[in-house]
Amino acid sequence: FNDLLKLEEINLSYNNISKINNPFSESQNLKDLNISNNNITTLELGMFKNLKSLNYLDLS
Repeated sequence: FNDLLKLEEINLSYNNISKINNPFSESQNLKDLNISNNNITTLELGMFKNLKSLNYLDLS
């Protein structure tokens, strides 16, 4: 996702994702991130800290 700097919304819900290795670190315009209803059990510490525009995050 690092080449998608203008991306504002990502919906990866219901994709059977089990691991995320911080693919959003350079997406500074990202406002909405939905990774709900996956099999993610662990997130890296601080993986969302560079997302200064993030308004909505769904990890449910």
